[in-house]
Amino acid sequence: MLAGYYDDSCDSTIFAVGGLVNAVSVWKSFTVEWQRKLDEFPAIEYYKASEARVRSQQRLSNNQFRNLSEKQVLEKEKLLAKIIADHKGYAVFSLINRADFQSIVLPRVGRRNHGPGKYTGHEYHFPFWGCVLNSVKYLRQNNIEDQIDFFFDEQGSVGKWARDMYEYAKKNDAFRDIGQYLGVCVPHDDKEIVALQAADLIASQSRRWSNQGVAKVRGDATSEVMDIIADLPVRMTYWHADDLRKMVDMHYPSSEDSNLRQ
Repeated sequence: MLAGYYDDSCDSTIFAVGGLVNAVSVWKSFTVEWQRKLDEFPAIEYYKASEARVRSQQRLSNNQFRNLSEKQVLEKEKLLAKIIADHKGYAVFSLINRADFQSIVLPRVGRRNHGPGKYTGHEYHFPFWGCVLNSVKYLRQNNIEDQIDFFFDEQGSVGKWARDMYEYAKKNDAFRDIGQYLGVCVPHDDKEIVALQAADLIASQSRRWSNQGVAKVRGDATSEVMDIIADLPVRMTYWHADDLRKMVDMHYPSSEDSNLRQ
């Protein structure tokens, strides 16, 4: 049995969801080693990329990295990344440009609080399914007959939304050919589940990698962490504007399109 853990990361430009898939038995040893690295000096209770990215002089008292220098934060991230690399498995991530979502998807979704629209009308939707489908695609391409349970960061209502969307979609005939690979979908607290902290690191690194031109200008050290996990098998989806237009044309035709079809 396989388990995939996924988290999201965003900035003003990119919304990303990323994660890791591995055997349940491997996640058990992973959890022990990750916790050991968290506890090593300088100790933190949990890893959260959004807290790690705050400049040292701007960290609040509840930030896990408040007493660490930026160099110490980077070293802690590199140690955690090595645990990811050592435990193999495979990584997935999926990204969408937030401006494309706002200009292409939202105007066509319609009633965002009812039916499929309440899922598609959230920018989490496309990266979420990008990760689910990439996770399954890896199994199919490698002739692995197994099922994946999907675990996402709960984040209040978003976790419930992701679970409901997943269950809604599983009943759709469009997913019949991959149904054998789809296990449960359960939201969890990333402060308690260390595998979700690893997913957070993957999502954050993939988003920053996608903005690598900006990162280089800022002198960002992302590559030092990304280089450690670079040899993992990866499945990636970037939702280009043309892809989004095809999706909304298919599922949310404009009134003009609807009239033509009639």
